[in-house]
Amino acid sequence: MGIFKRIFGICETKPPKDSGCWKVLDNAVEIELERAPELSGKNGAIRIEGERVSERILILYGNDGEYHAFINKCTHA
Repeated sequence: MGIFKRIFGICETKPPKDSGCWKVLDNAVEIELERAPELSGKNGAIRIEGERVSERILILYGNDGEYHAFINKCTHA
């Protein structure tokens, strides 16, 4: 990641190619994994954002074989 992207908090993780692969149901984000190939391999990631969610969310498929979700927000700004 370039220094300017880091300074300005520009995320390099892309939104899913299929924007219909996720939905919000009862204040939880549900992802149809078969429609999100970005999450099929370890270290895969997508960024969820838009009118359907109040904050950007980063979804990762970790080396541990588990999925992890984080609020995609800079903590030092």
